[in-house]
Amino acid sequence: MPQQENFMENVRGKFLFLIFNGMRFSDLQRMGDGNIVQMGEFRLLRYTQVKTKEVVTIALSDYAEEIIDRWPDLFNPMSEQAFNSKIKDVCKEAGIKELVNVTTYKGGQRVQEQKPKWQTVSSHVGRHTHGVLSIERGLHTRLLQDNFGHGSLSSTQVYTKVNDLERYKATLEAWKRPENEVTK
Repeated sequence: MPQQENFMENVRGKFLFLIFNGMRFSDLQRMGDGNIVQMGEFRLLRYTQVKTKEVVTIALSDYAEEIIDRWPDLFNPMSEQAFNSKIKDVCKEAGIKELVNVTTYKGGQRVQEQKPKWQTVSSHVGRHTHGVLSIERGLHTRLLQDNFGHGSLSSTQVYTKVNDLERYKATLEAWKRPENEVTK
């Protein structure tokens, strides 16, 4: 595999690992085989977070195990700047082109513009995706808080925001007219 292709594939593997574990990129940079421990039937990932200095232990899912097996260079360091630049290329090649609204502030003024989604992807999107998907799959917010090493539940509640489609479906279901109801 040419060197550039191998680099891009490694970026992809790192991003998937962030999605399936929810760790920060700075923590992934410090990972090694020594961070993987066996406790009875569970293979765990144990590490000290760079940001909070908290020790976090999370179970390695089958998805995470597969990523470790498939990407032998997974734990090799890479700058976050290089990663964030290249993950955009990976997402663009994958066809992630949907337009999204991006809000920024310039000179105290709120500016909203539309950009292709691939331009907005960064390492933190992996952590955020993990949080949202964990909640959608039924993981209790308190358990996600522990997995993320958050000191307060309010930090974790960012991930509990329901997406619009789910909200629309739930609202319609709550207000669904009973089949036997007669209208006049």
